[in-house]
Amino acid sequence: MLQFRCPYCQAVIRVPNSAMGQSGICQKCGQKILVPVVEADTGSNKGEPVPQDQLPERQQISERSEKPVSEDQAVSELLSALSSAEAPQSEQDPILDLARRGSNSGKSFLLTGLFFLLIGAVGAIAVYLLSQPKMQGNLTAQVAPVNAIKPMLIGRQAIGQPELFETFWLRNPDRQIEINSRLLETSILAQKRGLEIRIYPGPENELYRVDLLQNKPLNDYYTQHLTELEEERKKILIQATVSFLEQMVAKEEILRKNSRLLIEIRDRMVLTAMVHGLGFRLVALVGEKQYPCVWQDKQDRLYFVLPKGTTHFIVREADRAGQKKIFPKTMRFRISTPYAKIVARKKSSPQQPNSEEDKTENDTGMNDTGMNDTEHGEPGEKAGPEKSGNEENPANQTPEKNESEKMNPK
Repeated sequence: MLQFRCPYCQAVIRVPNSAMGQSGICQKCGQKILVPVVEADTGSNKGEPVPQDQLPERQQISERSEKPVSEDQAVSELLSALSSAEAPQSEQDPILDLARRGSNSGKSFLLTGLFFLLIGAVGAIAVYLLSQPKMQGNLTAQVAPVNAIKPMLIGRQAIGQPELFETFWLRNPDRQIEINSRLLETSILAQKRGLEIRIYPGPENELYRVDLLQNKPLNDYYTQHLTELEEERKKILIQATVSFLEQMVAKEEILRKNSRLLIEIRDRMVLTAMVHGLGFRLVALVGEKQYPCVWQDKQDRLYFVLPKGTTHFIVREADRAGQKKIFPKTMRFRISTPYAKIVARKKSSPQQPNSEEDKTENDTGMNDTGMNDTEHGEPGEKAGPEKSGNEENPANQTPEKNESEKMNPK
């Protein structure tokens, strides 16, 4: 069997030895070619046939198995061989091939790296969440009497601007300024020793008390960050108090007519003065509406003024513009009030209460109406035994004053 290449397209052609010297058409390029004549002793000629031992294995045929064929059969085999001519395979540049393999390897390495990076990120997030203290859960609140909130004094020395306070005091000796809204009734009494502040729930609201520090992780966290929280609260309180005094001295009439500004004064100065670091940072949510903490007693229990009949509310850290959050994002408590039990009882048993005790509970919704907190002390300080009923009741008394004026935001 004779193997040679087409001199025009270099296709490999295989023909029987009997076709030597004959001509035909290359099926690859369509050119007329002449089958070279190969001498048995030289193994090469000007047609440059390809040695059989260098051809693909599938193309090798033992010459010993060949038998003489007729001239017609040889021409037929020549045409058949030319029709199945193989195209030459181009050689690949080793440098380009190496670069291509390097690119594929780089892509594979990148994908592998991204996969492990994603796994690491998910693991880090999981570890972070698991390592966070569990400041969440269900707690119970009580309805507190209105006299649970004690008067608070912002001392003139704490304000830091004695001349400004002196000017305000000389113009407003013993003057009481009231800022009332649907939520709160607030009074600011100008005294020589400072500003005395009192807060009462609005007529459509009640005072709810909850002890969040029952939760040990929150208790520990608050103890560790107490100084930081108090420093921030006191700084804001001084700024708000100075701003209030400046506006009262310079433009009181404008202040009277600006209800939004009055509410800002109440929220920034009055409410900040009535709490410590924990109450300053937390708010209650009833539905989508936020309610600030209005009092924090010596036992660090928090008081919120909420609509009457509230059955549940959420306590979490407040969202304030420009203020970085300190507590973990997972901190969230669901609080139940005595009204929740009443509602559940009515749903399960719609009959009227059949005892005086049930009627009293339904009417008041309180668990301990005898609660009577002591004066507002330093944060973290625990109150001693409760005092007897000889203490002043600010809900039933009006402080002595020479002048009382109301500023009622709509």
